[in-house]
Amino acid sequence: MPRIYSAVFKNISVTALQDFYEILAGANKSIKIHAWQLAQSTEIGDAMEEGLLITCNRGVGSTTGNGTATTAAPLGVDNTACGATVKINGTTRMTAGTITELETHVWNVRAPYTMIYTPELRPFVKAGDRWTLELETAPLDVISMSGTIWFEEMD
Repeated sequence: MPRIYSAVFKNISVTALQDFYEILAGANKSIKIHAWQLAQSTEIGDAMEEGLLITCNRGVGSTTGNGTATTAAPLGVDNTACGATVKINGTTRMTAGTITELETHVWNVRAPYTMIYTPELRPFVKAGDRWTLELETAPLDVISMSGTIWFEEMD
């Protein structure tokens, strides 16, 4: 039975570049990213519309940013606690080591952005390595954002 977890952030004021999510795979457990979603609740109307650059990165031997630790919730009622470390909204981003940009997206903030990976395209992170969902362009003004990520932990 797959062990799927979710982690959320709600109504965070975003003004600068940051990692929305940073996931450090546990020492003996790799992870696969299944999906993520971003939304905002303050940029309403045509005049407030922005396109923000979002990237997904894998870090091997990298160092953590300064995000806030959060607990990943198991989706299955019988799942064990998640072994990965999840941080949200880090304004000091992942550094050092080998950082590979896996994909890039431009999010028009007028509508929520949902990325659901097909099984063949799910980002894979080996035990002890990191994955980030990063905001690479600062918004023009303060945006109140929320998001969810879903990932699988494997032995």
